[in-house]
Amino acid sequence: MTSTHVERQKIELSNYKAPDFKIPSIHLTCELDAQRTVITSEMTVYKTNKNSTHIKLNGVGLECLDCIIDGVSLSSTDYTYDGRILTIPISADSVSLKIVSACCPAENHALEGLYQSGTMLCTQNEPEGFRRITFFLDRPDVLSKFTTTLRGCKKTYPVMLSNGNPSNEKELEDNRHEITWTDPFPKPAYLYAIVAGALEFQQDTFVTKSGRSIDCRIYVEPHHLDRCDHAMESLKKSMTWDEDVYDLEYDLDIFMIVAVDNFNMGAMENKGLNIFNSTCVLAKPTTATDAEYQNIERIIAHEYFHNFTGNRVTCRDWFQLTLKEGLTVFRDQEFTADHHHRAIKRIQDARGLRQYQFAEDASGLAHPIQPSSYLEINNFYTSTIYDKGAEVIRMYQTIMGRTAFIEAVKDYLKTHDGEAATTDDFFNAMQRHTDVDLSQFKRWYHQAGTPVCNIESNYDETQQTLTLTIHQSCRPTPESPNKQPFMIPIQCGLINKNGKEIEFSENSIPSKNTVLISRDDVTKVTLTNVKETPIVSLGRDFSAPIHLHYDYSIEELMILMRHDSNQYNQSEALVQLYIRWIKEWGLSKKAPASDDWKELISHLKSMFTTATSDPDMSAQYLAIPGIAEILDACPSYDISTAWSAAMDLKRWLATSLYDELNATFETLQASNDTSSVSTLAMAQRRLKNGCLSYMTYVNQDAVKRAEKLLGQATTMTEEWAFYRSILNTPLSQPDSVIQSFFDKWKEDSLVMIKWFGSQSGSPYMELSKIKELAKHPNFDDKNANYIRALLGSFMGNIPLFYHNSGEGFEWICQEIMRVDSFNPIMAARLANGFKWYPRLTNNQQTLLTNYLNQLCPAEKRSNNLHEMIQNCISG
Repeated sequence: MTSTHVERQKIELSNYKAPDFKIPSIHLTCELDAQRTVITSEMTVYKTNKNSTHIKLNGVGLECLDCIIDGVSLSSTDYTYDGRILTIPISADSVSLKIVSACCPAENHALEGLYQSGTMLCTQNEPEGFRRITFFLDRPDVLSKFTTTLRGCKKTYPVMLSNGNPSNEKELEDNRHEITWTDPFPKPAYLYAIVAGALEFQQDTFVTKSGRSIDCRIYVEPHHLDRCDHAMESLKKSMTWDEDVYDLEYDLDIFMIVAVDNFNMGAMENKGLNIFNSTCVLAKPTTATDAEYQNIERIIAHEYFHNFTGNRVTCRDWFQLTLKEGLTVFRDQEFTADHHHRAIKRIQDARGLRQYQFAEDASGLAHPIQPSSYLEINNFYTSTIYDKGAEVIRMYQTIMGRTAFIEAVKDYLKTHDGEAATTDDFFNAMQRHTDVDLSQFKRWYHQAGTPVCNIESNYDETQQTLTLTIHQSCRPTPESPNKQPFMIPIQCGLINKNGKEIEFSENSIPSKNTVLISRDDVTKVTLTNVKETPIVSLGRDFSAPIHLHYDYSIEELMILMRHDSNQYNQSEALVQLYIRWIKEWGLSKKAPASDDWKELISHLKSMFTTATSDPDMSAQYLAIPGIAEILDACPSYDISTAWSAAMDLKRWLATSLYDELNATFETLQASNDTSSVSTLAMAQRRLKNGCLSYMTYVNQDAVKRAEKLLGQATTMTEEWAFYRSILNTPLSQPDSVIQSFFDKWKEDSLVMIKWFGSQSGSPYMELSKIKELAKHPNFDDKNANYIRALLGSFMGNIPLFYHNSGEGFEWICQEIMRVDSFNPIMAARLANGFKWYPRLTNNQQTLLTNYLNQLCPAEKRSNNLHEMIQNCISG
């Protein structure tokens, strides 16, 4: 697509320049009002570049009411403001700068800066929202100690929160009050926060290892107060884990979480005052599913862990974003693995990465975890930066060993405490704690794409040696058309045909598990003392974010599936078997008849006889390959064909295993404690509900049973599973069930968000009915959660969104442009769904391109949306 839009300027990493000024302290006095909040900012400003004559402060959509330097008010001709930059002359090396400005939270529908959600005021400042609050050097390498005095109406804003510790609360005239918050730790403006509203809080105490008592509070609207227990327990678990594993003790006297109904992100790690999307913090058994409970625990942990990996040590610039996000995602993954089922966590994270991040790498959205340029920083919050970034962190640990890695992280945090750091700073800390030369490892930061490793083996029975040859490659991408070899760790073990581990030697050291390091286009590794013919177990625990190809026979995959001591590779062997089935039978529309597939069904049947002994792993038997995994393995498929093949696999499994699925379901339905949120109870429900979703897909009686059970459910986990099993089958007429669910939950906004998404994401709904949901009286068309649920779910609905009529494309293009008019961040995130453009049919590509040009014309798009569409279509 060509653009007729005005020239758009990219930000380049190579142009980074340290700030000409530093602002070590700032005091904000905020007169809070939804229609017009007036903020007085008092800053101490020092020159770091003596030749600089003007300070240029960021400020978007603000009123500049007064500028005062060292007590002298400037005239309006002494400074300039163009709507984005306030330029003020500074002659002395240091000055006291006071600025009075105003903003309108009620009109801020972009959900950046200070805005209104319901009746409360709140902020979202990462990455560049603070400039919508007041004038400042809004960049992450300007660290300041913030003091905030909040003033507001006691009735409207009885609770007023900011960063740090509270003091000096007092009454004012006209039923107003004020409170001052002081944060002793320097931070960039993106970590600043304000919340004000009629809130109540749940309170608890956490005692640190050194004996300090931390006041823990979760603030919510009053009607949500009974949904905080799980979040509070998750917070305390996170604080304990960070002390136990990394020796990191919380550093303020109070830690606060606030639940906000209208929020672009999942949550935000503002220093001492984490602001959360309500969907990511509020839960009780009757309204939240097990998956939501687990997600809440993970996100609570993630934002808490940012207190050190992101806050105490922050980013020098936004090109370093993976420095805090990749590291913190890795930390929250390890937290979850330590508290639940480690293998299942690894399986889920790897499958998620392959479904979402690998898809980015395969599209026009491909970028390194540290890109060299961007047009719009909000588009930088990607699966690549977060999830692939976490895998890069994990590879350090795999190469170095866990003990050395943790010591290196502690070294990094101690060395750079209170600083804005870079990925090089982190790398240097890693290198200081290992004798392995990591210099080549840096390529993971600067080269995009998913490396491919084709591995061959040669067993010499006479010499008892196994030689593994690794051929490494990676497709060209714009930032590096000629890829240099990556440093890739590949964890490896050997088993025999009976499934027993085979001991071997590497460099004369006996082992049953090793890490192969691929450094070149071709790498050869020889293992010795291999005393019997091995089956190679490669890529254990998903040791690197790569496409790993090895020519396994079906028999070998079945042995790995049943016997590999590494549970990740057990699961991966089954995924590869399913992909083999799709390649062989997915287009034939016939039931596979070969002995290989009969044997697979026999294996699965035998596994289901003991399914309840490890329900989490057993549930993985039902996790068929995702669309991205199928498309990677089947280059000739378009996305619609891939989905159809996946559903054929589901139908074959459901039919072949029906009796075993039914028996497992009946056992767990009778025995599971529906009120327990233990890891085991959740796993049992996951397996039970997975069985039901397969049964209802092929059997009308199972649908009727789900309808009956729906009326008896006492928790949302079960109610939601029964409800969705009815929606997501071609055998159902779900209108009455949909209406009944609505009638029961229409007053609960969090459940209603799920209700909209469930219909929009069902492949068996009619498009006309989904479009009507956008006009439903309960649909809030400005609320990010509702938009995500309805439009985001629809873009994942492959049969309807990618229908050959193009009607789905037309509707989404209209809706994205509507959203872009008030919330460009959300519009761009929706447009991420266009990344599958290269895997559409020619007809689909033509239709989508035409609708984008007609309904989302380039000259009317925001920078956020324009960059996203251009990148997707260029792929």
